[in-house]
Amino acid sequence: MDAFDNEVSTISEGSYVGAYERLQSINAEYYNITDIESWPIAGLLVLLDGKRQPVRAELHLYEDLEDQVRDAAIRQGRLLLESRYFSLDPVPLRIMQNYQWRDTLQVQPTGAITVASTFDWFQYWPIAATVVGLLLVIGLIWSVRSLRGTTSRAAAPTATSALISQNAVTATTNITAAVAPTITIQEFPAYPVTNNLPASTHANQNLAIGQRVRVPNQPPGMTLTLRSAPGATAGVRLGFLTDSEEATIMNGPVWTEGESDTIVWWLLNVDAGVQAWAPANTSELTLLEPVAQ
Repeated sequence: MDAFDNEVSTISEGSYVGAYERLQSINAEYYNITDIESWPIAGLLVLLDGKRQPVRAELHLYEDLEDQVRDAAIRQGRLLLESRYFSLDPVPLRIMQNYQWRDTLQVQPTGAITVASTFDWFQYWPIAATVVGLLLVIGLIWSVRSLRGTTSRAAAPTATSALISQNAVTATTNITAAVAPTITIQEFPAYPVTNNLPASTHANQNLAIGQRVRVPNQPPGMTLTLRSAPGATAGVRLGFLTDSEEATIMNGPVWTEGESDTIVWWLLNVDAGVQAWAPANTSELTLLEPVAQ
């Protein structure tokens, strides 16, 4: 029994239970940060309030990291916090060293059982039996008419068959539309859209429509979030642009307000086939640079 166990054992049962009941959980989101070879180097924990706004964040760095890898992890953690969340006040980001204190504990969860929703076929067997019976009757009628030599009737489908066929086509169309929703990339009638903001000091001033761009590879492993609309929380996330990929500027720019600098957004056509909006900078970093010809 170690020091912690000794301390717990000295607390009376009633006071220990009362202290346990006063503990409260808080919503949080966790990101696993990896290097360019997909090897974990850090973990970002973002603590959220009831409105899903960040109140505090912790960046847990793994042991034995090289200086440039550690700097890249800190940079990526800060970029995630800036681009994916919104807060009127600055959010403290604590940089912590992560190491294993004890041997791994095997924990048996005993909370509520989560059962994946499944389709219970046995509940619908009467409907299935009715449909099968109807199909068998239609097939039997069709076979009898064919044996009687009624060629003209056999060549033309019955009204019931035509109705079933039309309903089947309609159902297929509806299912296709539901499975494959369309994500609209937000466009603007005229560019640039400055939103009456001052010019950015961290965005590369040499970017223009038709130019080839990439993410700076120093420090290595940095990725850039791609969105369907310009803005840190606008639209939906469509993927990432890594420092090993290139893209072509298709339109823009659109200026949005950052923490201490104007954020410049460009519409990119990534070589991998994705078309999305990407920020050229943060309030402290340059995120897009021209590709050397």
